[in-house]
Amino acid sequence: MKTIILSTALIVVAGFAGAQEALFVAFQALVAAGDHVVCFTPAFEPLVLMPEQIGARVTKIPLKSDWSIDFTALEMALKDHAKLLVLNFPHNPTGAHFSLGTLKQVINLCDQYGVWILSDEVFRVLEHNKQERLPAVADLYQRAVSLGVMSKAFAMPAIRLGWLLCQDHDLYQQMIAIKNHLSICVSGLDVTF
Repeated sequence: MKTIILSTALIVVAGFAGAQEALFVAFQALVAAGDHVVCFTPAFEPLVLMPEQIGARVTKIPLKSDWSIDFTALEMALKDHAKLLVLNFPHNPTGAHFSLGTLKQVINLCDQYGVWILSDEVFRVLEHNKQERLPAVADLYQRAVSLGVMSKAFAMPAIRLGWLLCQDHDLYQQMIAIKNHLSICVSGLDVTF
């Protein structure tokens, strides 16, 4: 049997009814009306719509024609009192991927401006080259939340099990409280650590 280590750190909030519920909880815990959220486009639609529905001001930064990040536009957006950057790599819908160096550059910018990261990592572990697999962003950055789900990389969509990873204990408690108001009885695999 092959063991896959998804994360080395962290407080794990598991037992979500898939990725959608986990995204909802993460956005509810991280974003309030009037906050500034930055995301890349094209994007998986809920990554843009959920913060907009909360009442956040969302800045959409188009990826370049080669699906890479425009760091000048990113820094300008983060400087503008951003609270949260939404990442989604391996990227949905393009499949684009970036290097560990690029990820560290993004994290350094967020750290410089005190910005949280919500990293949608549902396609992580599906990379063609295992050596290019990025660590969970929450393993690298204290103000990060990483999202995972069984349906994509593990080909088990019927299980409907998603999870969030973070290092911040207060945020963990907040996400647990929100989750407990959404669903306390889903899959038999529903476990909160």
